[in-house]
Amino acid sequence: MAKVTIQEIAEKLGISRFAVSRALSGGAGVSEETRERVKKMAKKLGYVPRNSKRLNNDGFRTRNILFMIRREHIRDQNFWPMVIAGAESATKKRHLNLIMTVVEPEEEDHGVLPPVFSANNIDGVLAVCDFHPVFLEAMANQDQPVILVDAEGNGDFDTVVIDDWQGGKIATEHLIGKGHREICFVGDLTMATSFYRRYLGYGYAMSQAGLDVRDELSMGYVEENNSEFLRKLKEIAGSVQGFVCANDQMAINLIAFLTEIGFSVPDDLSVVGFDNITPAIGSKPALTTIHVYKERIGERAVELLEWRRKNLAYPRETISIGVRLIERSSVRERRE
Repeated sequence: MAKVTIQEIAEKLGISRFAVSRALSGGAGVSEETRERVKKMAKKLGYVPRNSKRLNNDGFRTRNILFMIRREHIRDQNFWPMVIAGAESATKKRHLNLIMTVVEPEEEDHGVLPPVFSANNIDGVLAVCDFHPVFLEAMANQDQPVILVDAEGNGDFDTVVIDDWQGGKIATEHLIGKGHREICFVGDLTMATSFYRRYLGYGYAMSQAGLDVRDELSMGYVEENNSEFLRKLKEIAGSVQGFVCANDQMAINLIAFLTEIGFSVPDDLSVVGFDNITPAIGSKPALTTIHVYKERIGERAVELLEWRRKNLAYPRETISIGVRLIERSSVRERRE
């Protein structure tokens, strides 16, 4: 008999997988009416949670995989939805249920795990991005294996990451190959470990070419310090030939800032982004960037988690997903 999945319940009720998983896990964000509808449909279809004594025909007990993501990342419509889609595809192929839960800042800071942990109805966890050490410690003390996604491991977890270092190196070498010598990195190095790895790749390429590392804009920018970023950009723009940005959104915003202070991209300055999100194609000019295989990140994380469940004694692993350069219009060759 085919296993009933969360996706089937969602389709029957005409609601999202996220709403179904929150209702079944006891999480917030759904009404009591929706929660009751979900429970009734799950019972009607014969949905079997992880803590049931019933086993699958092949004896493989994994039913539910928890996908944990920060509130700030769930609002990102260009990157993480594609990672989630990859994870969903991988779980669906294996007849597993992917339960989504959003971690609130106060929960993370105090190491408060989602209720689904204590309910004991999950077999493994995909934890997205750099969580607070207190939260990581709380996860490490659970029985379920945890895969960190796009985050540094500390020896307690397996990890699936982007090859950020290689991407930063490729982006920088592209500018150097186009004749640029004064190249500045843009991005807050404290915002994410992935940004720091990209910066290290940039620094390596610069040092290999005998060029000076320029990190005057490693402060990055968010709404509260846009004015400070713009002030610093005005100071250095005349002495820079190209920029390597920690991600595409920073690159797109940078082009807008440069236009505001009278510089043209790519006529005056070249810009390279990172991630290859959809807006990068439609930016003016179209953004040269580093393509990240977002769906593959999610797929590979599920594959590693399934393997880890059966091989608990093996050393922790880090899997790095490769990247490639996408050339568009934001870089020009310098001939002088």
